[in-house]
Order: sequence, then C-alpha cells, then structure tokens
Amino acid sequence: MAAYTGTEGVASAPSEQPPERSLVGTLDQVDSEATEFVVRTDKGKQTFVLQSGATIRQGSKTIKASELAAHKGEKVKVRYHEAEGVRRAEWIVVASPPHKVKTL
Repeated sequence: MAAYTGTEGVASAPSEQPPERSLVGTLDQVDSEATEFVVRTDKGKQTFVLQSGATIRQGSKTIKASELAAHKGEKVKVRYHEAEGVRRAEWIVVASPPHKVKTL
C-alpha cells in the first residue's frame, strides 16, 4: 500500500505573480554593474532592476547586460513585473539604429 501524501489530485495554486507590464522611453542611465537602469518617459524617470537571465535585444542581435550602457540615449521598450515597488525587467528591446541613406 502506497503512503498517502495528501497531494494526489490536488492542483497547486498558481504563484501570485504580478501582471507583466511594458514601458517605452529613452535609456537614461545604467549603473556600473548593469544591474539597474533608468528609462526616461514623458511622465518622468522609471528605475528598473535587471533580472538575472533577462533578454536584451536590438533587432536580431542579442546584447549583453554589460553592453547596455553603450546604448544610453536610445529608445527602449521594457517588459517587466512590479512587486513591492520594485520593477524587475525581464525583456528589453533597444531601437535599431537608423539606416543610413546613401546619397548618389
């Protein structure tokens, strides 16, 4: 006879994760360890903590967190979760640089 653990047939409750949000603005600051960054919008500045394993993209290229500071002043879109007043960025897209038009 198998021991009863009390969990058979019981669905575990989903973790209470806050909804995902997104924000578009200009990358304003990146700390020296690239663990926090600030995005400037029309409504002011928003500070984010970069989650471990976050995805940072520019077009089809993946960017390392250590390279994020090189993109200050560029447009970004950040997907994040906010809990206890902390915005944790999980996905960042940096706007692709404008295409240079060749003059004839």
